[in-house]
Amino acid sequence: MKRHILTRACFISFLTASILSSCTIETSSNGDFDGYWHLTAVDTLSTGTRTDLTGKSIFWAVNGSLIQTYDNDRKTSLVMHFNMESDTLHLFDLHVNDREQGDIPIEDPAILAPYGINSLNEKYYVSSLSSSRMTLETAFLRLSFRKL
Repeated sequence: MKRHILTRACFISFLTASILSSCTIETSSNGDFDGYWHLTAVDTLSTGTRTDLTGKSIFWAVNGSLIQTYDNDRKTSLVMHFNMESDTLHLFDLHVNDREQGDIPIEDPAILAPYGINSLNEKYYVSSLSSSRMTLETAFLRLSFRKL
């Protein structure tokens, strides 16, 4: 009888340990930055002009260490890595999001402009970030986002 109880207890312990070890929770330390952002405006700082993009469907999806952008009008998408330290966002390793072709590395920064990105190694100052709004700035541009 004791052997049966001991065997059952060992089995239940093994089963519990297996279940708990297979359930890992992946978390991100990105805080409010994680999520789906709608690019609503781009300000050109040198000229003081503002381009209203609220009627356009340009999005940044942020999760983990990746950003995927999508422009619904042009039907284009990019994927890139990022680092966020304090108030600086650094984008790097940019690719055209095309799984069938192997995510083609971007060589011409001109295709980045609709997303408010001007270089293959872009750095932004995060001037504001909340659970619903974000503003990023370079020396040339100010990007305004609304979280969906």
